Amino acid sequence: KHFELLLIDGTEVDPENYELSSESVIVSLVPEYLTTLAKGKHDLTFVFDDRTIETSFMINETKPDSNGYKAPLTGIE
Repeated sequence: KHFELLLIDGTEVDPENYELSSESVIVSLVPEYLTTLAKGKHDLTFVFDDRTIETSFMINETKPDSNGYKAPLTGIE
């Protein structure tokens, strides 16, 4: 199956905002992109050439790391 694109809340995510594994479909959203999302539930849709897969995730409060960078805490539903 061939991955085509990623949607968050129905909007296509620019491929520069995620990393895609070439061996399987593992998508990692970059922290800088996650900080642009509002707190709360977000719908995540993987679009393949023959189907779509939907799930959702939460953006929770931010927590500074050891360098002071505040990456949002996320949770998959």
